[in-house]
Amino acid sequence: MNGCSDMEASPIALSMNDNARQKVDLAKYPSRFSLSHRVKRTLWGFVCLCLFRPSPRVFFAWRSALLRWFGAKIGPCCAIYPSCKIWAPWNLEMGERSALSDHVDCYCVDKVQIGSHVTVSQYSFLCTSAIHICGSLRHRSQLTRVPG
Repeated sequence: MNGCSDMEASPIALSMNDNARQKVDLAKYPSRFSLSHRVKRTLWGFVCLCLFRPSPRVFFAWRSALLRWFGAKIGPCCAIYPSCKIWAPWNLEMGERSALSDHVDCYCVDKVQIGSHVTVSQYSFLCTSAIHICGSLRHRSQLTRVPG
């Protein structure tokens, strides 16, 4: 035998397993977003998955049109790459000749305004929200907008 057994476990492993078994009742944390907002997010998720992400890299006008269709204000000649993630297009404003490069994560819970001739570089994270954690998991956590 190599000295290891499934029956043996360190106290650390036991405590980690006990924590992993805790369940959180999500019914206690209702969504603060309206039904119409959740429907728009679902539709955007579908369009993003089927039409935005798989589009060829050079189809900047196509992706701009999709974003405009969902309420984004996109200036002329913008370069939005297919690997970027946009949480809510209706909260995105971009000036002319701006770019959202590869793998940019634009978590726009509230308005994101990108000026003209601006490039948001690869792997950047734009965020307009914060999570307020009140005490422990038993207390309510809130997703809030950053004041603008």
